[in-house]
Amino acid sequence: MHVKAIMSAYMNSLEINNNAEDRIKEQFSTALESKDKTIQDLQAQIMRLKDEKDAAEQMATGAAETAAQSMKETAAATERAESVSQLVAEKDRTIGTLAEKLAAAEAKSEGYDALEQEKRNHKSRSGRCSLRSKSRRKIML
Repeated sequence: MHVKAIMSAYMNSLEINNNAEDRIKEQFSTALESKDKTIQDLQAQIMRLKDEKDAAEQMATGAAETAAQSMKETAAATERAESVSQLVAEKDRTIGTLAEKLAAAEAKSEGYDALEQEKRNHKSRSGRCSLRSKSRRKIML
């Protein structure tokens, strides 16, 4: 009977060992599959982040180029504004000079009108004087 009990215990031990091996293999397989899935997820995340990084670098490069272009355009606009300011100042000086000349011409014009009227008055008087003197000469003769 001992042999039978030892045999039975040995067989039971083999079965427990076999079951334990199957459980360990199953747990190992599950853990391995889980780790494979985690690795795949992390690789996908790495690819996504790499793509996002590349897109961000391209955007940064584009922004830098846009900023450089904007700086050039700003410098050109500033230069044009300074040029326009100089032209405006020159035009203002020209307008001032022309306004002075116009004022002088208007002052002369006012004097000219008065002189013309005076000239007409003198001609009229001189014409009347000359008629009177002609008439007196005729009378005297």
